[in-house]
This record gives sequence, structure tokens and C-alpha cells, in this order.
Amino acid sequence: MYKIISIAFLTLLVLAGNCFAQNDLLSRVPELQETARQAVGGAKGCGKGTIILVTSRGEIQLATGLDPIHVFGRKIVVADLLPLLKARVEANRTGEQNPMSGEVGNLTALTVSIVAKSQETEAISLIAALLEDKDDKIRDASAISLINLAEVSEDLRREIEQITFPKAAVISAEGRGVKLPTWAKVKGDS
Repeated sequence: MYKIISIAFLTLLVLAGNCFAQNDLLSRVPELQETARQAVGGAKGCGKGTIILVTSRGEIQLATGLDPIHVFGRKIVVADLLPLLKARVEANRTGEQNPMSGEVGNLTALTVSIVAKSQETEAISLIAALLEDKDDKIRDASAISLINLAEVSEDLRREIEQITFPKAAVISAEGRGVKLPTWAKVKGDS
């Protein structure tokens, strides 16, 4: 009986930990940014892993590097990540302080990449708004994510073709070896 109760208690702790892990990520931004900084820098270890993205269409299993696992865990609820991007967009738009204003480039870039892999249409406008971010990591993650999204779905491509890429985002993406497709519009081009 004691063994059954112990197993039940441990199972409850694990389940509660998984549910709690992503609740209110905005309150955990400093911790998440530091973990993202370490993960991206290789201090948390390099390698490959598998994540499960919980989307509005169901669960998607993806092979990925370890960075998102270090920061968010193996099972990632995409709807929980969107407030991070919304807060960054809002901070850029208004200049007001919130948890995602300031130096959160590693966390934001990683979040952009993961959200883009979910192929959630709601994410496109958020990612597009981050093309003008002051942080180079965020700009290039946004540009690269939109380019990659356009390649996986004709419907998403039609939506992304309406976006005008700022020159700074194009330069950021090209700095990572990614060329803008011929269909992409760039601000300042005629």
C-alpha cells in the first residue's frame, strides 16, 4: 500500500511539474533568458532531441537541437509561448517596460523559432512585427522563420508574401547565410 501511495505521489509531482512548467512564462522571463543564453552558448550541452509542440491542431513531434528542451522542456504548449512574443511586440511598439523589454534576445529568438515550427497562423503577425526589433538575434530569427514557414505551406506563403521585410532584417538573415527568396518584398526596394 505504501508503495502504491508513493508511486501515486511521485506521478502527481511529475504531472504537476509538467503543467506548472509553462504557466505564466512572463513571470519567469529572467530565469528563461539566462537558461536560453546558456543553452545557445553551449553551456547546457549540445545535441539533438525531440520535442512535442501542442498546437491548436493537435500535437506535433519534432526533432530539434537541445536548446528548446533546456529552456521549455520536451512538451511545449505553443499558446503558452505567444504571450512572450506579444509582450516583446508591445514593448517595441510602446517603449513601455514589461518582462520582455530589454535584453531578452536569446529567449525571444528561440521562442520565435519554436512558434514558427508550430505553423500556427496567429504567430505570423507576431513574428512579422519582430522583423523590426532592435536586437539582431530577434530580427534574423524572425526573418529566417518566416522564410522557412513560406516554404512548408502554400497557404502560409500567400500570407507571408504580403509582409514587407525591413532591410535590417534582410541583412541579419543574410549574416546567417539565408538569402531572401525572390518573392519577398524589402522596404525601400521598388
